[in-house]
Amino acid sequence: MSSPRSRFARLAMLLTTALLGQAAAKTTLNFWWSQESAEDKAFLDARIAEFEKANPDIDVRLQVLPADQYLNAVNLAFRGGNPPDVFRAGGFSAPRLEDYAALGWLLPLNNLRSNSLITRYPSNTIAEGTVIFGGKMYSVPYFRTGVNNMAFLYYNKKIFAEAGLSAPPRTWNEVRAYARKITETGKGRYFGWAMQPKSPPSTYGGYLSTVARRGFVGEPHPALDYTTGRYNAEHPGQVAAVEFLRKLNLEDKAVIPGWESLDFNTLQDTFAQGRVGMMLGFAAYAGTFSTRYNMKESDFGIAPMPTETGKYLTRLPKGPPVGWFAISARTKAPKEAYKLFDFLNSEPFSLANAQERGHAPPLRLPTATLARLNFTIPAQIAVTNTEGVLRPDPRLRSPDWVKVLANFKPPQPQLYEIHAQYINGQISNYLDAAKKYDAAWNAELDRAIAAAQKDGAKVCRELLIFPNYTATRDFGSRDYAALPKCK
Repeated sequence: MSSPRSRFARLAMLLTTALLGQAAAKTTLNFWWSQESAEDKAFLDARIAEFEKANPDIDVRLQVLPADQYLNAVNLAFRGGNPPDVFRAGGFSAPRLEDYAALGWLLPLNNLRSNSLITRYPSNTIAEGTVIFGGKMYSVPYFRTGVNNMAFLYYNKKIFAEAGLSAPPRTWNEVRAYARKITETGKGRYFGWAMQPKSPPSTYGGYLSTVARRGFVGEPHPALDYTTGRYNAEHPGQVAAVEFLRKLNLEDKAVIPGWESLDFNTLQDTFAQGRVGMMLGFAAYAGTFSTRYNMKESDFGIAPMPTETGKYLTRLPKGPPVGWFAISARTKAPKEAYKLFDFLNSEPFSLANAQERGHAPPLRLPTATLARLNFTIPAQIAVTNTEGVLRPDPRLRSPDWVKVLANFKPPQPQLYEIHAQYINGQISNYLDAAKKYDAAWNAELDRAIAAAQKDGAKVCRELLIFPNYTATRDFGSRDYAALPKCK
């Protein structure tokens, strides 16, 4: 018969073993995020706490990395054999989701995903060439189609009132007149216009969307004419747009001094601080103004991009859905990683993202629901639905096109730098610089296609030519079906 002391010792041992077993059963997931704003970590910490409460057997370790260091950190982590389990793999510039998939760094979701992951999205948003490559699904859309990669005109309602202005401008001449009036009224306190050349997507998304309104039918960044498959920075619409912005800066002197050093964060700071009356920016800026800066509907407005004459020859090109989160192919806990992935793309996460950050979610949700969460979202959606058309994408003709993108190296200096130099008066002949850049860009594309072909990719220049694209309606499946294949 055992003594009370020995029975207590055995009980203590059993309890210790049970506790150690519970600790050992807890799975740790490393989750990486590229910082978009100062509020990112607090937002994600709160969401992860919700996830961990619902999944007590999973411990998520969040790492928020500076945007300018993120891509290099991901590259080093994978090549060093210690990548995160779940990470932001998508984006609007290379490397994109398809680039990581081509490297074999992403885990296909085909055998992990639930049916609800698909049905929560509109029917045409999950397709080959967007989040599916070679039949393998790697992600789901993070932003509502077109909203985040289209540029809007933002205007400060209080500054407008002080300058005796009410409705936003609709023509380029009105923009110049409004900007001069605001600058004169401000007397150094604020200026009429702001733009920023430090982040290329924002630059192109801003004034090259203005270009699209003059008949240019290509992609807003870069200046690709899809009807010919050639880079065309010499297009009359391009020339007219940069000339308009040059006059706004050099002749009207209505652009805020020091605009050359602005990036997307400092541009938003400048607008929120009431230092400019108008600016061009992405839809996501609206959410930032309403959440980070606590700006109200009475403080600022969102409007379509002005055009040269007030008439719309074409609408604004918008890209296909962009996948964002992905699971590493090297994760040791794929089922747990999928639980986190599913949560990051769930309705609760999207609703919190809309309410706290103003991001229009990609899910099937009533606009009335979104309006209650953030007043800017209906305006974002309205402008996008009215003004945007889905542009063509060569990846939807051949998934191998991603290999061309992987081989392509943009000529230097890049076009956005040439634009900034011309607008600021550093160079005097834009057309000459554009011709040289077009020649260099097109030669580089031919080289990248040849390199991809040498690696076995089924690609050709014809994949980039869409003669039936007009930029007046969405480019859909019937349009793709009418196009020829590579010879």
